[in-house]
Amino acid sequence: MTQVIGQEYLQSQLLRAIQRGTIAHANLFWGSAGTGKLAMALWIAQTLNCSHTTPEGACLKCPSCQKIYHLIHPDVYWILPTYKNETEKKRTSEDFADEIRQFLLEHHFYPAYAQWVEKLDAHNKQTAINIEDIRQIKQKMSYAPFEGHYKIVILWHAEKMRPEAANAFLKLLEEPPQNTIFILTAPTPEQVLPTIQSRCQNAFFAPLNQKSIVNYLMHTHKTDESTAYKAAFLAQGNLNEALRLIHQDTHTFDDLVQNWLRACYSVKYKEMQEISEVLSKLNRETQKHFLTYLLHILRNALIAHYEAQTLLFVPDNIKEFTTKLGKTLSIESFNALYQTLSQAMEYVSRNVNSRILYLTLSIRISKIMSRQQKAP
Repeated sequence: MTQVIGQEYLQSQLLRAIQRGTIAHANLFWGSAGTGKLAMALWIAQTLNCSHTTPEGACLKCPSCQKIYHLIHPDVYWILPTYKNETEKKRTSEDFADEIRQFLLEHHFYPAYAQWVEKLDAHNKQTAINIEDIRQIKQKMSYAPFEGHYKIVILWHAEKMRPEAANAFLKLLEEPPQNTIFILTAPTPEQVLPTIQSRCQNAFFAPLNQKSIVNYLMHTHKTDESTAYKAAFLAQGNLNEALRLIHQDTHTFDDLVQNWLRACYSVKYKEMQEISEVLSKLNRETQKHFLTYLLHILRNALIAHYEAQTLLFVPDNIKEFTTKLGKTLSIESFNALYQTLSQAMEYVSRNVNSRILYLTLSIRISKIMSRQQKAP
């Protein structure tokens, strides 16, 4: 079953509102991707219609909870941006029900919008929430719940509503049907029509903390500790990105970091050139992840420089190297390396020639480190 990760305080607030019967009829969940907005919406739908509610909310095991999880409950409606396909007569989210079900389950209810576009093969199509979706929902809302206590309408990326759809939805919010809860998600409240936003109870979903992501990856996805730590850091609070990263070979990052810095320190030009070649062949996104990870290692090395090893947040297999690096470099060297690597991150984003970038970067790192007395 899908869990709500790292949003315990917000979840406890929503649970109290549900238990008191004061949950808002319209809710706007906003925040960056991978922070649990849809997972929370799923949990609310389960809790409101659960047959055996526990003090913590939904039991997650009863027929109602199971149906809601598998997106087959007749009282829970999922609206995602789609495109009009006149050939197949697909116009609304209901027409894409199979694709939506597969997509949300595949991504554990922590999806990214780009993945949805990929799922629909809609790269050259305009995806949106259309007025047909809202009209269909309005008709369904006119009936009493079929099985549960509440009808739940979940709109993912509500900012994608076309103007006519947003206006029609606003009228639905102004005269909400009884026992109906609307849950909208968006990156920011400002992207949603102000008149809709003002009628919703807003809830901000902050980026997830690294510890929550590490625990989830290790216990739910059986990820080894080193990979989980690396993925959690690189994901920057985005569980969707962390889940993607655990399937990427990030173990090579540790070897690359150590071999590259040692080669630069010892001014071994042949090794510096070989490693630069390896780095230049990584795709742009992986290059960004690698440089981000290297900056993370340097930050932890600076912590080790101040003899604060208990505060280190790195995998065990690179902890000794990080500690030695911290004892080797001066504060001036740390500052220079950080500025140099941060600038390199900007160059990667600009699609500069990777071979020239990493060879030049190797030489600059070597000059900064060559003043030190011993290699880590």
